[in-house]
Order: sequence, then structure tokens, then C-alpha cells
Amino acid sequence: MARRNFPGETQGTLEEWLKDVNEEIATGKVNTEFGAGDTNFKAVQDSKLSPERRRDLILYDLTLLNPVKYPPGDVLPIRVTVGRMVEN
Repeated sequence: MARRNFPGETQGTLEEWLKDVNEEIATGKVNTEFGAGDTNFKAVQDSKLSPERRRDLILYDLTLLNPVKYPPGDVLPIRVTVGRMVEN
């Protein structure tokens, strides 16, 4: 089974975090306080990840929780490409 980035967090909490991160990206502002309800995003925020990377981590977990609403091909970026050598 795939390992989640935020074990124990609900889909609703992750969606709130996703909304906040998307706002950060759109406005160019970085939130110093990040949370939803009783939980916070402190562990990831403390690691000084970019908003784009935090968004990727959240989307990964949302894909694991609800692959119908967040299909892997639509929300997860391609991180690795394979180069091929061609002989002439």
C-alpha cells in the first residue's frame, strides 16, 4: 500500500490545506500560519517546502483517499523522464 504524506488527516482537512496553498500560489504570499481546524501544517511548513511542493504532497494524499475525484493522471505531475539515446 502507498504511504501517505499526512497519515490520519481527512479528505476535508486536506482539501482545506489545498485551498490555502492554491491561494498562496495565486497571490504570491506565503502563509506563516497554516492549519485547518485542530490540525496544522507545521511539520511540512517547517521543512521550508515551496507552495508548489506542498500542493503536490497534498494532491498525492487526496489521490490515495479519493481516486475518483482526484485521478492520478490529472493531479500528479510527472517527476521523472527517461532519456533515450538514438544512434545515427
